[in-house]
Amino acid sequence: MKFLVEARIPTDVGNRKLKDGSMMKQAQAYLAEVRPDAVYFSVAEGQRTIFMIVNLAGPEKIPEIAEPLWLDWEAEVYFTPVMDAKEFEKAGPGIQKVVKSRM
Repeated sequence: MKFLVEARIPTDVGNRKLKDGSMMKQAQAYLAEVRPDAVYFSVAEGQRTIFMIVNLAGPEKIPEIAEPLWLDWEAEVYFTPVMDAKEFEKAGPGIQKVVKSRM
């Protein structure tokens, strides 16, 4: 199942990691291990933020994604299930069934 993972890195931790030179090395190692389908770096609520699309075989894989973010960067980590366009199209009949049952 695909998830949007949002990891917000506290400013003080990010500053410290950038100054000591570990931020980029840790990010490269983490991304090589996790191999997200897509990754974006941005700002959310004033904090350095990583957005990733990951495909997880099951919920037992969540700690493999989240623990390094917590341990290395003290990040706030959020998982949101997502669908691509093909998956959304497959969901169409189920959506219509629910809509019709509410009419």
